[in-house]
Amino acid sequence: MRAITVFRKTLREMSRDAWMLGLTLAFAPFFVLLYWLITAGGSTTYTILTINNDKGIQLADGTTFNAGLEAVAALESVAYGDGQPLLKPVPAADLAEVEPILRNRGAAAFILIPENFSQTLLSLQSGDRSVTTQITFGGDVSNPYYMVGVKLSLTAIDGYVMQATGQQPLIGYVEKPL
Repeated sequence: MRAITVFRKTLREMSRDAWMLGLTLAFAPFFVLLYWLITAGGSTTYTILTINNDKGIQLADGTTFNAGLEAVAALESVAYGDGQPLLKPVPAADLAEVEPILRNRGAAAFILIPENFSQTLLSLQSGDRSVTTQITFGGDVSNPYYMVGVKLSLTAIDGYVMQATGQQPLIGYVEKPL
C-alpha cells in the first residue's frame, strides 16, 4: 500500500516538472538502446596467422597427404554454438610478414607448422612413438586476445592430431613472444 502512495506522489511531481518528465522519457529508452548497441555487436572472432611450412607427403597410392592443410582446416572448424567462426586462420609467408601485423594488433597470434609435420603424423599413425615435431606459436603477449586465440588454436590442432593418429600427440609447442 505504501509503495502505491509513493509511486502516485512521484507521478504528480513529475507531471508538474516538464524537464524531469522529458528527460525521463527521453533518456530511459536512449540508455536501453545504447546498452543494446554495446552488447549486440556480434561474436568475437580471433584472427590467427598461419605459416604452413609443411611440404606434404606422396603416399604409396599416389595421393598427397598434407597434414598442415588439415590442421589449418581444424582451426576453421572451431565455432560458437550458433555456427559462427571462433577462429579465423589467415595464411602468412614467414615470421617477417607476421611481426608487423601482430604489433599493430591485426591478429591475435601466429602458428608456424614445421616442414616435417605430415611425416611425423604418418609415423605416429604407423605406431612409431619415437618421432616428434614442434609447432611454434607466438604473438604480442600484451594483447588480451593473444592467450584466448593461442589456447583455442592449440586445442584445435591437438584435437586434429589425436583424431589423425588415434593417440596422444607427441608434438612440442614452442612460444615465441614479440
